[in-house]
Amino acid sequence: GALMVSGAATRRDPLLIRVGALTVLTSAVVLAIAMPGAPLAAVLVGAVLMGGGFGFAYASINRRVLAALPDEERAVGGSGLSAVRLTGAAVGAARCGVAANLAGLPVRVHAETARAAAVNVFALAVPAA
Repeated sequence: GALMVSGAATRRDPLLIRVGALTVLTSAVVLAIAMPGAPLAAVLVGAVLMGGGFGFAYASINRRVLAALPDEERAVGGSGLSAVRLTGAAVGAARCGVAANLAGLPVRVHAETARAAAVNVFALAVPAA
């Protein structure tokens, strides 16, 4: 997704950010529905949508944040963007773990609890998305 929009004009950044966010939201819904028993192709579509959505938005978000900073603060701003992204990934992984635990996955590992955990993990992501 990021490569597809890397050459986009700066004026398109607001649109790309919105399209990326909507694509991530859509992917969370698709994955919540697909994970419990849909064909692998449906799960792959959801995963591609999620990755693509982040890619569509990420470059535009970075460009807008860095453009808003004075020259002497851009290095710190770039580091801050990475720190926020990594923190978000850690929080997201923790939320997935909580959702899986609430579904009983670590206690009763079998197909039905895995399906329930998959629904919970992605359903919990929808409000955040």
